[in-house]
Amino acid sequence: MTTSDAGFVQTVLDELASIGPIDQRPYFGGLALVCDGRQFAFIMGTTLFLATNEHTRAAMRSSGSQPFEYLTRNGYRTVEAYYDTPQRVIDDRRLLVAWATAALATRKARVLSGSPGA
Repeated sequence: MTTSDAGFVQTVLDELASIGPIDQRPYFGGLALVCDGRQFAFIMGTTLFLATNEHTRAAMRSSGSQPFEYLTRNGYRTVEAYYDTPQRVIDDRRLLVAWATAALATRKARVLSGSPGA
C-alpha cells in the first residue's frame, strides 16, 4: 500500500493555491485532490498524477509522462485517465499551475459532456 509524503503534498498544495481551494480525500492508499467538486489529480508517495483526456494526453506523453499503473492479481492495469507529472513541471510553479488547470478543465469537461467516469 502506498501513502502520500506529507511534505510533498504540502508543496503541491502551496504551488497550486492559485487555482482555488483544494480538498484532500483518501484515495486508494494515496490522496485525491479535488477542486470545484472535481477530482483532477491524486498523489501516491511523491508522485503527482494529473487527469488527462484525448487533447492533453499527447502533450503529457511528449513531456515524458507515463500513465498510472497498478498491480492486480492478473498483472498490471494501466489507467490512461491519469498521467504522472515530470519533476521539471513540479519544480516550475507556472508550468505546474498550467498543467493542473488543464487537468481540472478536463474533469469539468467530462461532466459537461456526460462522459462516464466524470
